[in-house]
Amino acid sequence: MTRRAVGSSIGARRRASVRTAPASRRTARGLALLAALVAVTACSARKRPVNVVVIVLDTLRADRLGCYGYARETSPNLDRLASEGFLFENTVTASPWTAPSLISLMTSLYPAAHDVRDTPHPGRLADGVTTLAEILRERGYETAAFTEGGYAKGDFGLGQGFELYPEEAIDAEGGHAIVGHPSRIVENVGRTVRWLGERTDRPFFLFFHTYEVHAPYRAPEAHVHRFLPGYDEQREHEAVRSVTERWNASREIDRDGALAVAMHRRRCAQQDDLPRFADPYVYAERTAELGLAPEQLAHLPEMRERMNDLYDAGIRHADEQIERILAALRERRVLDHTLVVFVSDHGEGLGEHGRLEHGEVLYGEVLLVPLILRVPDPLRRDLPRSRRVEPIVRTVDVLPTVLDLLAIPHEDLSMQGSSLLGLMKGGTEDRPGYSHARTVERPFDTEESVRMGPWRLILDTASDATLLYDLRSDPGALRDVSAQNPEVVERLRGLLDAQRARDAALRAELGGSTPPGVLDDATRRELRNLGYVGDD
Repeated sequence: MTRRAVGSSIGARRRASVRTAPASRRTARGLALLAALVAVTACSARKRPVNVVVIVLDTLRADRLGCYGYARETSPNLDRLASEGFLFENTVTASPWTAPSLISLMTSLYPAAHDVRDTPHPGRLADGVTTLAEILRERGYETAAFTEGGYAKGDFGLGQGFELYPEEAIDAEGGHAIVGHPSRIVENVGRTVRWLGERTDRPFFLFFHTYEVHAPYRAPEAHVHRFLPGYDEQREHEAVRSVTERWNASREIDRDGALAVAMHRRRCAQQDDLPRFADPYVYAERTAELGLAPEQLAHLPEMRERMNDLYDAGIRHADEQIERILAALRERRVLDHTLVVFVSDHGEGLGEHGRLEHGEVLYGEVLLVPLILRVPDPLRRDLPRSRRVEPIVRTVDVLPTVLDLLAIPHEDLSMQGSSLLGLMKGGTEDRPGYSHARTVERPFDTEESVRMGPWRLILDTASDATLLYDLRSDPGALRDVSAQNPEVVERLRGLLDAQRARDAALRAELGGSTPPGVLDDATRRELRNLGYVGDD
């Protein structure tokens, strides 16, 4: 069967209800037949498919977890999960922003192949593309996704294959763990845990995504105090109110006041009870004169320190909440019959390379994400219980790895990743990690990156300029060594050229995404709150 035939078969049943096996009928054949039925049922129970749970924390860079060597205690529960499974030390994401990254995770296709990549409207995944949810649903899995809106909504194609993809009322209002709203991870975990508590014996695939740890960093104050003792949000809030009212009355602002506003926006970017700044463009010009323009903030030690503290607090809060999902699996006694995948869509810039947050650069702080697989006994076979895997892997490798672990054939599926089982058994071979980024200023131009061995090459497709970094001697990627290593540049550009050709061929085969259209009001509000869409 061809890849398109496989996709068509799944697509034809995409909206169909999943058939369940008919109930067994009692007969009059006596206790012998009943005993045989019990024996068959017990055998089936032992061979029942393993559940799959994929947990995605948004904007989480790998180097801020204890299991990846971070000194602060941000992740005790995730550290324990890592000790029980496989931790991949060098995982490269396909894109530094959410929509294309999540689609790549669920399809094993790079953004230029699945074509969900434009900004601010990324388009919709073509029906010819098959997702992990569709594959598992076709095999009788109950499929459910719990997300928090924005670019994790099902509208862009992430919902393909899910029987349940609930939208809460606040989703339609444009709110999630973002600007002007309290964190929604507690609520999202709550509905996920309730759903787990209602499951029967049918195998399930659960996809959980939360906008923790996306800016603004909205962890409860108790967690903030772990890393920023003495922080008083209300006092800061009132100070910002005073600064705003002074500006609106006199158009006067000093550096301390403008810095207080900039810091507060990383915590509570908009609040309904705060007045808006009058003449915002004039305010922007004045703050730039004070050395506090957005591109200048990343160079300020006090801003970087504040963001680091708030970011770490958000990780600790998310770690605590994710443990609730794992605890629910333990309490139902299904954790040891469940494949757990923990990953992030992308990382976060915290001042490195003069940038805050993410989306438009292709450096390690936004591309290296955590990847942890907890493999239950029924799937382990000749795998060890746990291992740290050093070679470079990619988020597009997750789908083929899950299918291999579940012994689901996938030779006819178009995938750009490859299974990690060999590395999990002790293999040492690197694989090239490709990443793509659209720029907001030039939305139809791209930057491309390839990580291979110790090298990272970044290509700006508009200018044809390249940057090369030797991460052995320069792990922070601060010194461009392209002029000193022309042969490495040529070799890695060759890899990018070949990858671009493969992407284009697959995009043509699969039909490309639905062209970007007009965003509905609710989605526009969500994306504005996330910082992806401006008021203009």
